[in-house]
Amino acid sequence: TLTWQWSSEVLLSLTSGLEGSILPMDVAGWKALGSQLTLEAQPAEKFRFVRWSGDVPAGSTSSEITLTMDQPRAVTADISPLATTSGTPHWWLDAHAQVLEGDYEAADLRDADGDGQIAREEFVAGMDDRDPDRVFKVMQSGLLPGPLFQLVWQSDQGRNYVVRSSPDLTSAFGDLLGPLAGQRPSMVAQVPATGIRRFYQVEAVLPQGSTLDADPLALSQHPANGAVLRDMRRIPAGWSTRGDEGGVQTSKPAHPTRVAGFEMDRFEVTRSDWEAVAMWGNAHGYDLPVTLPYDVPSDHPAVAVSWYDAVKWCNARSEMEGRVPVYHANPAGSTVYRTGDLDLVAAQVNWSGNGYRLPTEAEWERASRGGLEAQPYPWGSGSAELRANHWNYELFIGRAPSEAYPYTQSVGFFNGTQPGGAPDSANAYGLYDMTGNAWEWTWDRMDDYSAEAQIDPRGPDIGEFRVLRGGSWWNYVDQSTNHQRLAYPPVGNDDYGMNGFRCVRGLHPNE
Repeated sequence: TLTWQWSSEVLLSLTSGLEGSILPMDVAGWKALGSQLTLEAQPAEKFRFVRWSGDVPAGSTSSEITLTMDQPRAVTADISPLATTSGTPHWWLDAHAQVLEGDYEAADLRDADGDGQIAREEFVAGMDDRDPDRVFKVMQSGLLPGPLFQLVWQSDQGRNYVVRSSPDLTSAFGDLLGPLAGQRPSMVAQVPATGIRRFYQVEAVLPQGSTLDADPLALSQHPANGAVLRDMRRIPAGWSTRGDEGGVQTSKPAHPTRVAGFEMDRFEVTRSDWEAVAMWGNAHGYDLPVTLPYDVPSDHPAVAVSWYDAVKWCNARSEMEGRVPVYHANPAGSTVYRTGDLDLVAAQVNWSGNGYRLPTEAEWERASRGGLEAQPYPWGSGSAELRANHWNYELFIGRAPSEAYPYTQSVGFFNGTQPGGAPDSANAYGLYDMTGNAWEWTWDRMDDYSAEAQIDPRGPDIGEFRVLRGGSWWNYVDQSTNHQRLAYPPVGNDDYGMNGFRCVRGLHPNE
């Protein structure tokens, strides 16, 4: 007699964006059918909770909600910025205007830089009320061959601009061009010259459904004071294959995996990046080593980094930029992880926060593959001999083993101009050095793969080793692949300068 036993489960998906988080921090996932759970929305500083939306009862406006998992549920915490009566976010006024004694309404109406425009007008136009050179106006206009009439004005990302014209200053101005998506620092518009006198004006408009209130740092190319400017690339949510049937045993079996969207550092964290954040962190309660064991050049990956220090560095980078740190010393999320060597579990991670963290294994492999399935390298199946910094490349250029290790290379070096004439090694997402140069820490503990499909897997909470990905200068080309995994003690013990990392951050639902 064969008896089957099973239990029914339903999936809970949570989204809070970058304006806050949902507690408990690790509650999303498969839940027993009929079970109950309580969620609490926690807005970030200068934001407020508005309502729950998605698969929740109508009118759910309390920050705490209890749900019965009698169906799959996708739940979003809608969080909005604190703003003035005219709609200018407090975070923007703090960053770009003059706020005295917490009076945001007065700051909204103040012309702090004396350029003739108040803060509210500068916010809408994408300017800065602390910088008189950033003022919304037409900087140039005139005739060009064609004949064309050209307008040039200061502009910014996240705004739309409309060009209008009128035959005189008493008639209504009609739309001529736009809305045009803004770019920084300026825009150019050209219209046919009619040979008849015309007047032109440019209007700045906030896009409908704008995410300007969601994550000012992520939407700006200009980091906060003291921030580390790191180019990040967007990795879309979706399904992809993790593992390789033809690889080593730890990479088997290949299986479908889905991850939510995220952004990843385009390059590995450099020694210069490491030192800047570590110095800031140590002045703000962290115990990060500023000087690492290997004094590689400043634009090489920071190596010989322990897993613990990489995690704390992510938190320090988050706080340095005014974000919400992701890793906590306790599951309740009340103590930020800043010191010591803690073997964190998933419940100690604010997965829906806006801070930086290490990628999960699934996120790392999806990013490395660059949208290509069943391919060994980020660029596909083409020869890897001269496209990444691994031992084969070191032998080709005649450097190893005649010089002192580590033989790291500057991040992004393999851009098509490297010796040997190989093509640019960036993958379809624009990521460099996903294989070779330095092994990269991930969040996960080492565990055997399963053939079953997985959604946002984060590995087990128990295990001695964390997982490194991508190979390094020390490894041969066949060990520096999309699917290669290396179990390593989180304390590092890196005698050769092989282990580094890069950061990811979650995406706002509107991004």
